[in-house]
Amino acid sequence: MKTLIYILGGQAVGKMTVGVELQKNTNLKLFHNHMTVELANHFYGFTIDDGTLISKKLKEGFSDLRDRLRDVVLDNIGKSPLKGLIFTAAMYYDINDDWNVILEHTNTFKKAAHSIGEEVRVLIVELICDLDERLKRNKSDFRLEKKPSKRNVVWTNNDILHQVSNHRVVLNKDEYKRFKADDFISIDNTNKSAIEVAKIIKDKFEI
Repeated sequence: MKTLIYILGGQAVGKMTVGVELQKNTNLKLFHNHMTVELANHFYGFTIDDGTLISKKLKEGFSDLRDRLRDVVLDNIGKSPLKGLIFTAAMYYDINDDWNVILEHTNTFKKAAHSIGEEVRVLIVELICDLDERLKRNKSDFRLEKKPSKRNVVWTNNDILHQVSNHRVVLNKDEYKRFKADDFISIDNTNKSAIEVAKIIKDKFEI
């Protein structure tokens, strides 16, 4: 049995930091979203959609490269002797394309695992954090070390505020069922350390 854990939430809620702590205490490897974001950013940057054809094509190229890189990793690990993966992603629950991408990634991992006779347990972790705390975490040394594209803190602060104003990053009641997952937990980690949250996840899912 392989395990695929998604750690989801808005920007700077602490997904990667929790994933690092969870990796330390399980037999699962962390695959945080910026491992692919940074490579796609190297080629395309975070293009602002100004309505021109070129900006549209650049944004499409960025997303396509990022998502295909993720699929390659999910396919590879799914077919490997490794026990599974911790995968982090910032997800907007009001955008159907975000749902479709997550479901496609899940299917990629399951298909790969099934090809070697393995079943997959899919687990969803939702992290919720107050805005003020997110803005503090947005400029933490660890975040900026691991995510070079986030080092313009003024820009990323504004991006978080834009996200809060325009998108939903907290699941509605029972909406988690759309993931077709085996289990789910929502954690408000505003006042919890990454170590505490990782223990909650580990205990909840018995991993």
